[in-house]
Amino acid sequence: MAVHLMVNPPEKGVESATCVDQYLKEHNSVKHGLKERAKLLTDTFNQMKNVTCTEIQGAMYAFP
Repeated sequence: MAVHLMVNPPEKGVESATCVDQYLKEHNSVKHGLKERAKLLTDTFNQMKNVTCTEIQGAMYAFP
């Protein structure tokens, strides 16, 4: 089910507006949470002595 929603998310006019709104709310919440954690991890590495890290972007891979 989760993979199906990733490749074929609910659309207005096909599914109910409530379903689409809920999907977008949850989708945006997950993306925002991942972005916050990536920034926290980047900032934490960059605060360490003699350690630098480029900004973590698309995935949770860090290369300090």
